[in-house]
Amino acid sequence: MKKDIYQIITDEVIKGLQTQGLTWFKSWAGNEDTMTISHTTGKIYRGINQLLLSMAMIVNKYSSKEFITFNQAKKQGGKVKKGSKSHIVVNWRVAFFVTDKNGKRIYLKGNKIEDLVIPKGYTMDDVNKSMSASYFRVFNLDCVEGIEDKWSIDEVIEGSVFEPIDEAEKVYTNMRKKPTLVHKDNVGCKYSPSFHKIYMSTQETFVTPDDYYKVLFHELNHSTGHESILNRSTLNTPNHNKVAYSQEELVAELGAMFLVNLTGLNPKSDERNSQAYINGWIKHLKNNPKEIIYASSQAQKSVEYILNR
Repeated sequence: MKKDIYQIITDEVIKGLQTQGLTWFKSWAGNEDTMTISHTTGKIYRGINQLLLSMAMIVNKYSSKEFITFNQAKKQGGKVKKGSKSHIVVNWRVAFFVTDKNGKRIYLKGNKIEDLVIPKGYTMDDVNKSMSASYFRVFNLDCVEGIEDKWSIDEVIEGSVFEPIDEAEKVYTNMRKKPTLVHKDNVGCKYSPSFHKIYMSTQETFVTPDDYYKVLFHELNHSTGHESILNRSTLNTPNHNKVAYSQEELVAELGAMFLVNLTGLNPKSDERNSQAYINGWIKHLKNNPKEIIYASSQAQKSVEYILNR
C-alpha cells in the first residue's frame, strides 16, 4: 500500500532523530551551512521542506545548497546522474467549497477568495476551505550534470529566514506584546494564558544560563498562542484534552530549539536528556504522523512573531 504524505514525512523526521540526535535540529533552524534553495526560484525552502532538505544535505554530504526537479533540470539542458537519490518537497493545495443540503461538497472555481465563482443561492458565509498535502521530488545539484550553482546564500537570505541575534536576552526584550516575566522559586516554570504571564525559577537555580534561556524560550513560544496574538487552538483548548496538550508542547519545544540555535546556546540539559527526549519524540511521532507538519509550521510562525518578523 502506498504511504501517504504524512507518513513519508514522519519517517524522514524519525530517521533524522535516530541518526543525528538533537544536533540534527541545528540544520534547519537558520544554519546557513545547511540552508537549502530552490534553483529555479532562488527562494529558500521554508518549514517542513527546509527540515527535510537540510537533513538530506547532512546525510548525503552534499556541497550544493540548491535543488531542482528532474524536468526542470532537463529543460535547462542538465542531466541527473544515474543512481542519484531524489528528495521530497511538500506542496500544499487549497480548495474552496460550499456544502449543499445533502451534505455534499461543491468545489468552487478559483484558488483565491477574490476569484471565487459562488453558485447561485450561496454567499461568502457558506464558503469553506480545505487544504491537502502532496509532494514532488527534487535532486541536489551535486547529482546533476550540466547545471552549476546559481545563487549565493547572501543574495537570498535577507528577508527569507531568521537572522542570528547577539544576545538571548534580546529575544524577550524585543518581543511585541510580550508576557510579564515573574521570577519565583518553587512554583515551576510555566505560562499562564489567563494573566499572560511567564513564571520562571530564578536564574541561579539553572545549571547554566543557556539552560535558563532554553526554558524561557519554550514558555515564550507558548505565549504566542494567546488569543490576542496568534490565537493557537492547541494552547486555548482545555487542559484535559491530551491531544491538544501534546501538540502544543511539540510546537513550544520546536520553537525553543529554533531560538536556541539562532542565539548560539548550548544547554547542558540537552546533553543529559537528549536520548530519552529523542526516544519520546520517536514514539509520539510514530503514533501521530500528521503532527510534525502542524508543529513545524506553527513553531515557525511563533518564532517569527517573537523575533518581530
